[in-house]
Amino acid sequence: MIVKLNTAVMLIVLAFVFCGNGVKNDLNDENWEYDWEWIVKPEEYEDCFFLNEDLIAVKKSNGKYGIIDSEKEFVFTQEYDAIGKYSEGIACVQNDGKCFYINLNGEKITDAVFQEVKCFQESKGPVKINGKWGYINEEGRVIIACNFEEVHLFYEGMAAVKLKDKWGFINSKGKDAVTCIYDEVRDFKEGCAAVRKGDKWGFIDKAGNIIAECEYSQVKDFSENAAAVMKNGKWGFINQSGQTIIPLIYDDAGSFSEGKAAVKQNKYLEGYMDAWAYINPKGEVVIDFYPYMAVEGRMPWVGEFHNGMAFVSDDFYGVIDEEGNWLFNGHESEFFLSSLVYDDAHDAIPAYTYTDSSMKDKKYGLVGIDGKQRLEPVFDYVDGICGDYVWISNVINNQWKYGIIKLTMKQYN
Repeated sequence: MIVKLNTAVMLIVLAFVFCGNGVKNDLNDENWEYDWEWIVKPEEYEDCFFLNEDLIAVKKSNGKYGIIDSEKEFVFTQEYDAIGKYSEGIACVQNDGKCFYINLNGEKITDAVFQEVKCFQESKGPVKINGKWGYINEEGRVIIACNFEEVHLFYEGMAAVKLKDKWGFINSKGKDAVTCIYDEVRDFKEGCAAVRKGDKWGFIDKAGNIIAECEYSQVKDFSENAAAVMKNGKWGFINQSGQTIIPLIYDDAGSFSEGKAAVKQNKYLEGYMDAWAYINPKGEVVIDFYPYMAVEGRMPWVGEFHNGMAFVSDDFYGVIDEEGNWLFNGHESEFFLSSLVYDDAHDAIPAYTYTDSSMKDKKYGLVGIDGKQRLEPVFDYVDGICGDYVWISNVINNQWKYGIIKLTMKQYN
């Protein structure tokens, strides 16, 4: 993440990407239900979001961000113009146009300041000095000189770098690993990186060897030893040797996850022209074609499988199992899913329900995979779940204000 103080909105959007789960409750016990209490009320601060599971950034009336814990106590005396989430125990911050890093104690990891910084990954933080990018280590020492026009984070021991308007890669020691000859690159996944020359994509390995020529109009990253590729308007899959393992016969394709990938064919099915199925690595259809459509401005969705479940759209959003059976059917619950992220610790998904018969007024809470209420829908929006905490939004005086609540379980007779 780049911190450059006009990025507060981006920080809010990304705040829940890194949040883990809390302790799983026995949600099948019918003598229990969720209760909650305010940690940060929406009217208390201009803004708030999680930095990790223990620390929360709050924007005070002076426009500066402070850091509090779940007990609402300020943990540092310092305040910042902007702050990013903690990554590997280090956060990006900015004050008065200067960027630097702090640790979990609020201490600077180096007295040096930078034009821009990005979050730490694989023990390295990208920094910009005098218009050029390089990397520092966790002690704040420059370990890869600031010689590059642009850089990415490190993935699998490799980082994309740009020189003379072309992209290549360096290794963890800062040595050239792939010459900067490409117009665009993506980060390494499963030992392979997608690279573009002109308007065509291909793949290379970590030594810079070409494993698939730049002949594809579009590609997706490798996942489970296969990458979706598109040529002449049709999608299929290749392996890490560049061999076609599933013919390019589909009109769209997702990535493999838990042994299945979504594929689309423009075929007439039940009155629809577009239909999706899930295939296995042999190209066999394991969940049959179905018109996963959406209504009321929703984006049609055919998601990847995680823990045996995938989000899909059938007018409304729902969840299917590995055989294509509905676990949550949007047509059968009073709740409508507003998020495509499932929190397994609480068996909960952000969702809304209508509070009036004309179906104009919405209130947001949490719903379980069984379609039953987990958190009473009393908020104007639920932004996400982080451990036992939920980030919510309410409209106050025609302005969106953010707050945080803590989930608890209460027993009733």
